[in-house]
Amino acid sequence: MIAHIARKERTEMWRDGRFRVAAVALLLLLAVALLTGLTTSRGTARDHDAAQEAMRGFWVNQGAKNPHSAAHYGLWVFKPSLPLSFVDHGVDAYTGVTTWLEAHKQNEFTRRPAMDRPNVARFGEWTAAAVLQLLVPLLIVMLAFPAFAGERETGTLRQLAAIGVPMRTLMLGKAAGIASALAVVLVPATVLGVATLWLGAGGGRGADDLVRFALLIATYLAYFAVLLALALVVSARARNVRVALVLLLGFWTMNSLVAPRAVADLARQLHPTPSAVAFQAAMQRDIEQGLDGHNPADARRKAVEAQALREYRAV
Repeated sequence: MIAHIARKERTEMWRDGRFRVAAVALLLLLAVALLTGLTTSRGTARDHDAAQEAMRGFWVNQGAKNPHSAAHYGLWVFKPSLPLSFVDHGVDAYTGVTTWLEAHKQNEFTRRPAMDRPNVARFGEWTAAAVLQLLVPLLIVMLAFPAFAGERETGTLRQLAAIGVPMRTLMLGKAAGIASALAVVLVPATVLGVATLWLGAGGGRGADDLVRFALLIATYLAYFAVLLALALVVSARARNVRVALVLLLGFWTMNSLVAPRAVADLARQLHPTPSAVAFQAAMQRDIEQGLDGHNPADARRKAVEAQALREYRAV
């Protein structure tokens, strides 16, 4: 029974030209986002490698000197590009990817693109993750909102109940039908993602990265399953298709657009972090009041040594 219901749902969706257009458009957007992400991550990794090689040359050719003095010479270091950055760039734009490494100092990461962006720019970064988090849930809403509400308006839901079709069976059948329609988009996208991961490594990607990619896919599939179940429940409880559509679009707007920013602002209010100026001032104060590493007769150093000797009973 479940298979028959799923086949009926899948056939009706496939006959709808709007679904075919939406599926092709979504798949093309995912393909473009993946290829763009691959190009960007490759370019970033190439730039980091070139800069790191140059800094390595400066370090090696600085001349013979005391190791402590060499540590004060300093050099730029760069965060490596992560394997799955072609899907999502992560927080690199906000935390930075490079810092000046030197002795006795902890410099903050610099070259953060987010410092030059307005707050609304966080919605304008087009990646494969953005497509999966914004457009696929919207497609789920468009496919699922008339599942039960439409049947109720046409009277077929009452007929199905009259012939003894259990609601649970009907729910599972419709979920399977919509899921099979989504597979038209998600299966090719997964294959394209694996191919992109393989190309990004030049064919030498390790098993760990494939496992991480598989976990990422499983997480997205679980997220889509929860959204699909929620959409079907709303459709089953709504009075008509208009109410179901309004409720689900409202939920999509809150969940995809409003909630991420609202939760970030709430976290900032509940657990505020110091500003960059305050953080640097605190670091400088700790350094000035701590051990300088240069003066063996420093009273602070002698106090630390005495405490350590007492703690470990070496006196």
